[in-house]
Amino acid sequence: MTQVVHSTRPHRARALFVGTMTALLAACSLGGPAHAEDASINEAVFDAQSTFFAAIVTVKNDGEKWTHVLPGSVGFDARLKVDTRWPGYVERVGVWLGDCNGTGCGSNPRILFEVPLQRDFDVNRSLSFPVEKLLEARSGAIGYRDLIMNRCNSRPATEPHSFKMTIDATFSANTRKATAEGNFDPVEVGSGFNGGDVTRHDTFEINVDCLGPPRNTADRNADPDPHRTKITATGIDLFLTTFATPASTQHGPSGTQCKPLKVTTRVATDKAGPVNVKLWRQVNGGAITGESKQMHAEALGGGKFGDDWNEVEHFTQTTTVQYKAEVLGGTFAPSTKWKSITIHCNGDYAPPQSNANPDNRNPPAGKPQKEAKVPTIVTPPPRVTPPPPRIVCVGGKATAGACACPPATSPIQKSSTSFQCVKVAQVPDRRVGWQGSHASMQRRPMVQTKTAPGPRPQPMYRPFMRPGLR
Repeated sequence: MTQVVHSTRPHRARALFVGTMTALLAACSLGGPAHAEDASINEAVFDAQSTFFAAIVTVKNDGEKWTHVLPGSVGFDARLKVDTRWPGYVERVGVWLGDCNGTGCGSNPRILFEVPLQRDFDVNRSLSFPVEKLLEARSGAIGYRDLIMNRCNSRPATEPHSFKMTIDATFSANTRKATAEGNFDPVEVGSGFNGGDVTRHDTFEINVDCLGPPRNTADRNADPDPHRTKITATGIDLFLTTFATPASTQHGPSGTQCKPLKVTTRVATDKAGPVNVKLWRQVNGGAITGESKQMHAEALGGGKFGDDWNEVEHFTQTTTVQYKAEVLGGTFAPSTKWKSITIHCNGDYAPPQSNANPDNRNPPAGKPQKEAKVPTIVTPPPRVTPPPPRIVCVGGKATAGACACPPATSPIQKSSTSFQCVKVAQVPDRRVGWQGSHASMQRRPMVQTKTAPGPRPQPMYRPFMRPGLR
């Protein structure tokens, strides 16, 4: 009988191979990147906000029709958010003009590109781009250049007008998976980014100004050169001043009076033309907001060009507000520092946030300052000048209740004719005041009488004294 012996080597080799592959898979899942796998998304947001006067497109008129769009810059504000589910991360993001999806956005003008390489991506961006990029984009099958020109030429060339236009925009992000942040390998950064696996859409508005015809024939036949008409901002400044007029003073809830604030943004350029500027604002250390405007620089004389943008702010209580202005477009565009001012309102002494404005001193903390009492000035009554004394006739004959003037032969009568006969009243005797209510009692006159001297009194002698001794 033959005994068959089975070898165990194949089984051991197979078990060793399975164990090795399992270890490799476990190692890859713990730290190695999985480049081809997209991350799961919890939330993705693209919120485009039109900024006030930030996107103004101007179209030139040759006298017969509107011909072309003038160079400039437009923009909008946007919130970009991609919240990935672990172990996902955001590799690259981009924003394109027009409506597109995924990698199909490569044929649209791109206005933003970033490489976050982080788990979640949530930022706010102020996007600015040349008008030329907008004219390259499309809304469906029609380009924005044709849409703008058709709307301008829908009216006679002699009627300048303006309108708003809605622009499509697309936000797309590329996501990957990795368990460790050190393995966020940007494997596709070297290639052009045409969109990713997460895409969102939104819209913003622009203002289109269809300018009127030129004033003379020379301007009508001019062919503008984009390189010569490019405007360069050479400087920007910011001024904060308060003023007061009877019609402008703002009254608060408790009868307080607050002076309005005038915010002046001044820009200087190398030639006349439009310049996009943004003004940032923060009130009492709160949220920062921005407002944009396209300013038009004009010749100021002496080879200088510029424009002023004035804004008036009204307040109803003591407020500390700060501002910052900047020129949009360009990497080295000029900007100002933050400037602060405290608006003190009469009767309202709420403690301000800062003392950056030396013209407005902060009151001490605690109770409001009391006004100093002004001493009352008493004006003495005017001095009354007594009338001149009247000349009393002397020597007249007294009658009942009157007096008789002297005869005409009197020397006094002859020398003057202004004499007047006056009855002189007797001065009352004040010595009877102590008598009280006994008004009928009168003091008898004191009569001094002389008496004859009497006999000299004789000295008296004491009985126990001897005679002769005094």
